[in-house]
Amino acid sequence: MGGAKGKQCLEEKKGSAPFAFEVGTGYLGVECIFFPAYGPAYPQTLEFIAAKPFGSWELPLLEMDPDKVESLMGYNSTTPPEGGRNYRKNGIPHVPYDFLTDYDFKKRSPLQRRLYSFVSRNGRDSEMEGFPCATTYIGSTYRAAEFSFPLNLMIDGTEDKPGAYEAFRKMVEWFWED
Repeated sequence: MGGAKGKQCLEEKKGSAPFAFEVGTGYLGVECIFFPAYGPAYPQTLEFIAAKPFGSWELPLLEMDPDKVESLMGYNSTTPPEGGRNYRKNGIPHVPYDFLTDYDFKKRSPLQRRLYSFVSRNGRDSEMEGFPCATTYIGSTYRAAEFSFPLNLMIDGTEDKPGAYEAFRKMVEWFWED
């Protein structure tokens, strides 16, 4: 399976990340994971700024925390946004999106659920805008969740404006449900 321009399906890169592909397709109902092409020639590798809740989970909007992204390797505050390495302006680097199956996954009903959609700093001009970036799956004997973005780089939240802590709390509750 191929990806959009500038992106590559993880299946095609399987040699460098064999277990990521196997886990995603074998346990999460993910058909393919599209990664932005890495390198300075592809500014879209730095466009993830938030995750928008999808469906009826009543999850909070998750926005990147500009102060936390400064801790990432390669961050350079003196680089202009066009240069790419100013993550506070451009977004969290190298966040992929998922392509979910729409057929009987592994000969059983797909019980996957999209939790969040990708929010790009480029809005609708981005090929990644609106695609799934967090999912859950209920297997025959297990539950699994996958976030394609680092939850620890998102705003923690407050009582008035929930964030990453609330999303994490709801996920733990979901894992313990019957």
